[in-house]
Amino acid sequence: MSKSTETNKETVFINNAEYDYDDLSEKAKVSYQHLISLRTQLAEVGMKRDQLLAAQSVFESVLTEEITASPEDETANTNSG
Repeated sequence: MSKSTETNKETVFINNAEYDYDDLSEKAKVSYQHLISLRTQLAEVGMKRDQLLAAQSVFESVLTEEITASPEDETANTNSG
């Protein structure tokens, strides 16, 4: 689905077919706008998911490092802080 403006006419492509946006029924226009909004939100959620997975990986690494540290390392860290 895409929308283009040419000589003040909005054309939308739905299922590989071209439609004049103004010729669509109100219900079709609303559905089209919802789909555009949903696709945008899904892209944002995908980006947020990627960010969360990256953050999760960092904290997993920190946790793994912390629990596998030798007791001498813990003592050194406690005394230096």
